[in-house]
Amino acid sequence: LNPLLAPGAVKKLEPKIRQRAAELIEKFKNDGQCEFMDAFGTPFPVTIILELLGLPISKMEQFLEWESNLLHSKDMEVMAGAAIAIKEYLAELRAERQANPSDDIVSYVVNAEINGRLLTDDETMGILYLFFVGGLDTVASTSGFIFRDLAENPKHQTFLRENPDRIPAAVEEYLRRFSPVTVYRQCREDTEVGGIKMKKGDWISIVLALGSLDPSEFDCPMEIDFDRKNVRHFGLSFGVHFCLGNHLARRELIIAIEEWLARVPDWRLKEGEKIDVHGGAVFGVDRMWLTWG
Repeated sequence: LNPLLAPGAVKKLEPKIRQRAAELIEKFKNDGQCEFMDAFGTPFPVTIILELLGLPISKMEQFLEWESNLLHSKDMEVMAGAAIAIKEYLAELRAERQANPSDDIVSYVVNAEINGRLLTDDETMGILYLFFVGGLDTVASTSGFIFRDLAENPKHQTFLRENPDRIPAAVEEYLRRFSPVTVYRQCREDTEVGGIKMKKGDWISIVLALGSLDPSEFDCPMEIDFDRKNVRHFGLSFGVHFCLGNHLARRELIIAIEEWLARVPDWRLKEGEKIDVHGGAVFGVDRMWLTWG
């Protein structure tokens, strides 16, 4: 799967990614304000991954509803219903692409071979499910926190306007400060970690953000420091779970900042408007009004 989203493949996508960002910003930049997540934070990365997967953008609202119910609902029936709906949709899509392959990731996966054999149905479903769940939330969530910081700290905007070559390093620092994903593991046997006893069957929340905020690794870990050296973080997970789409995610975030700085004057939080955020499997911003001019 690596060649699908390798640096060379992402570089070829860059003109389309930049065009998408510019088109979205042009729709609202003369309004002097926007609700960031609806206007840009969500549609920018989500439409890109939908196109890569070969999923219809016209169904984006439905996909996002499933995603939200799966990752953020506290009702187990709602979560289960979303999981089933996603699986059923992907199963139908898989069958269609097996019969009529196209130039997209789904077609690649369902027709791929490993060691001379096609992937099994379970294998293809696992891969497609992960693409769907991972692609529709994480970049949008991270961008919400990034643009909130830029709105609250004009000095950060000024620095990046004056030093555009530092935007990639800034993205790494933002990924460290706002690592959005929490993963869950189940104990297979009774165990003890750090003096905490856990029983077989217990579910454990592993908050990756805490690793990215480790004070033994980072001085003043809660502060945004664009000059921070050797930024190692868990914003893209690690080891065998390291994010397959990391090159695409980084490029999208870099381009988002570049295009906003080029097209929108100093933006700030709109006075009197509440910011809505959520925790859970993926931390994120639900609603955030920005204003400028």
